[in-house]
Amino acid sequence: MMHPNNCQVACNADSCVCVPKRHQATDEQMALAYYRAVTLKLRPEFVPETVKILQEVRSSLPFSRAAVYPGVAGCSCNPWGAVTVKASDKSMLGLLPAEYEPLTWRAA
Repeated sequence: MMHPNNCQVACNADSCVCVPKRHQATDEQMALAYYRAVTLKLRPEFVPETVKILQEVRSSLPFSRAAVYPGVAGCSCNPWGAVTVKASDKSMLGLLPAEYEPLTWRAA
């Protein structure tokens, strides 16, 4: 029988430990959840997967020549949603929110 909480699999409703079904969030919903969590200093449920870099970004460290150039890039995020991309010298360079636009999202 199917559990009344719309489980992903058939189960015995009296002892159900199934994961409930979740609807697929839209890009707008993921963006709103991300920006809300970052603003409230919470861990976001969704983070950017690819970003559009809006301008040339250089490392602020005086001895580093790391830079990224405008265009689309895959990114990594820490658990708090901070975005990093691979720089010209193969190191990871953090981006400020004004330096990129998220294009696609993934679950954190």
